[in-house]
Amino acid sequence: MQIKHLNQPSQEIPTSCEHNIKESPPPRQNYFAKIARSFANLSIGDKICGGYALALCVAIGGTTAGMLVGNHYRKTNNQVHIDLESRLLNKLQVDLLRTQNSQERLIYSLEQPETFDKKYQELQNNMYSLKLSLSELKSQTNLG
Repeated sequence: MQIKHLNQPSQEIPTSCEHNIKESPPPRQNYFAKIARSFANLSIGDKICGGYALALCVAIGGTTAGMLVGNHYRKTNNQVHIDLESRLLNKLQVDLLRTQNSQERLIYSLEQPETFDKKYQELQNNMYSLKLSLSELKSQTNLG
């Protein structure tokens, strides 16, 4: 190991890395330039036909995409509507069962006037809830 003094001239290290650099391939031609060049070689009639074909493809593609998106949203909307209707029907069924149960309990409390008033008020509340559920279902499903 040699100790280098500040007075000694430094050795030159080769900085050339040319042996590590590979030649890059020539740049490829632009794809659109190829199309433009081939389009320039066509006759006027062929260019017109190509323009109409392109316009037809864009129209058909746009229509197809629009129909696919529309069908997707319609299916999603129908599923939301079905879920809402199912929830409202379930609520109506629960309210109907509560009302029927309240009617039966009212019959059993005829001999007890203090509980009869309480059961009658419960029946009135359940009937109100049933009517409210039915009107909500009618308004959502356009039955009424």
